[in-house]
Amino acid sequence: MNDLISKRQNLEVAMRQQQESYDEFVGGSKERLRERKKYLDALGQRTREAESTLMKSKDDLKLATQELARVKREESNLIVRQLEVQHELEKALQNTVKLAEDEKAG
Repeated sequence: MNDLISKRQNLEVAMRQQQESYDEFVGGSKERLRERKKYLDALGQRTREAESTLMKSKDDLKLATQELARVKREESNLIVRQLEVQHELEKALQNTVKLAEDEKAG
């Protein structure tokens, strides 16, 4: 009979140890899960911030590109106007030379 009581007591001790070990494992797992969730939340926040910064940079680049295109168009228009004026001056010079030659001849 003492043998059965001893076995039962040993079994109860072993079950308590197993339950304590299980509780410790579950507690550790929950803590690691909380830490992992915090890490993933922080990673998600940093990702959103990086995406926001990227979109702002993209918008800034788009605006700068549009401004550059505008400046280039203005430069092209000024060059065209300069060429037109130069052509008009050449025509005026030719007309003046022709008139001067006609006066000499006439």
